[in-house]
Amino acid sequence: MVEIDLILLGISGKRMSGKDTLARLLQQYWIRDPQIIAKIYHLSAPIKGICLGDKFDSLAFKPQLNDETRKKLINIGTMGRSINENLWIEATKASLLYDLQEIANHMPFGKLMFVAIIPDIRFINEILA
Repeated sequence: MVEIDLILLGISGKRMSGKDTLARLLQQYWIRDPQIIAKIYHLSAPIKGICLGDKFDSLAFKPQLNDETRKKLINIGTMGRSINENLWIEATKASLLYDLQEIANHMPFGKLMFVAIIPDIRFINEILA
């Protein structure tokens, strides 16, 4: 049976302050070790996936969204939070658990560390979740 040590790392900061850059640098640092898997998760990914579809992957980590599009995504995110303040957390958690299960299915034994980096922490409940 595979043993997975999980590290959750949340990054918070102002817009364009380098949160995604820091996340990528940390990921690059950790993945040099074959016993470590580091993956970046965005709480905003479900919103962007729904709204931008296939374009989302090409926009990841690139500040190409204009202010109008950003405002629309923020409004959708806010609506989701008004329905369930943990909606985007739960969606991200489901993605993380899916990835962990896939690792367990494909690595029947051994030990590794899984680092989940979340560079878009904005609310206190996202820290506590």
